Amino acid sequence: MDVDIDMVDDNVGALFRFVAHYQQKEFVGQKPISPDIEEEVAGDSCCQILDEIWAKAQSFVKREVLVNGDSFSFAESENPVRADIGNFVILQDKSARKNFTISQLNTGVLRKLRDKHVNVMIHIYGKAIASKTIHQKVSASILQPTVRDRAGAHSTTTLVELAQKLKDNHGAYLSGHMSSWCMWANSIHSSPIHQQEALMKDLPPAHLIHLFRSVPTSETEVMRSAKSGLQVANNLNDLYAENIKIFRQEFTKLKDATLRAFDMFEARLNATEEMLSAHSRLVSSMDGALNVEVNAVSVHEEQQIPDLEDCDH
Repeated sequence: MDVDIDMVDDNVGALFRFVAHYQQKEFVGQKPISPDIEEEVAGDSCCQILDEIWAKAQSFVKREVLVNGDSFSFAESENPVRADIGNFVILQDKSARKNFTISQLNTGVLRKLRDKHVNVMIHIYGKAIASKTIHQKVSASILQPTVRDRAGAHSTTTLVELAQKLKDNHGAYLSGHMSSWCMWANSIHSSPIHQQEALMKDLPPAHLIHLFRSVPTSETEVMRSAKSGLQVANNLNDLYAENIKIFRQEFTKLKDATLRAFDMFEARLNATEEMLSAHSRLVSSMDGALNVEVNAVSVHEEQQIPDLEDCDH
């Protein structure tokens, strides 16, 4: 949303002034890749106006990309300077949609732009990347050439190889787990290709430095470190011995309790078996007492029963 220029009165006396809408782009003609930054620009000469624009734009620009047909390379200077502003910045009258290169900027143009809203289009890799097609080729060639997997992540093999290089280069004075070296390698891979070589020579970035510790180099420091390590190991052994003693005591208690439980179960089992045996003998005795025995009386009584003829059937 445009700001009413009449509301901005800090530079009322300036000869030239306009409201700048700073836009970041990766190639000419691209839509802004981030929200506009809106600020008033004022001065009494073209030089002052450009100085103020560059003061804002220099934090967005990166090492310039040079294009020669299908050949792409980085400019010799890693950090663009004020004299390079024309290679990165284009001004556009927002209402008239008319563009002005830095070389076209003069007092006459600035007078026409007075009190207007102006798009300051900052091409972070330079205006030589003049189209989306060129930008795609540049990205594949020098901006992001690292090998990636199907998900777009850096190849594990590539990361491990770079991590080993970092360890070889810095291992004499830095120590850390392999995962820490890989995180450092991933940080370098995520940076623009033209910065990677320098980053490999630097120390780990601030957000990873705590994952590494300094390696002692002098004999005195090495001996002190070794003695300290032995003391730590001895303390760990003492801790393990105390833990083993506690475990042994608990094991003995558990073993005794288990043996007592087995003895109790065995006694109950024996008592149950004895009770079963006694019950079996009792049942057998009762079964024998109920058997019918034939004697002389029962035989005599049986003989007294006459056989009668059945007259009813």
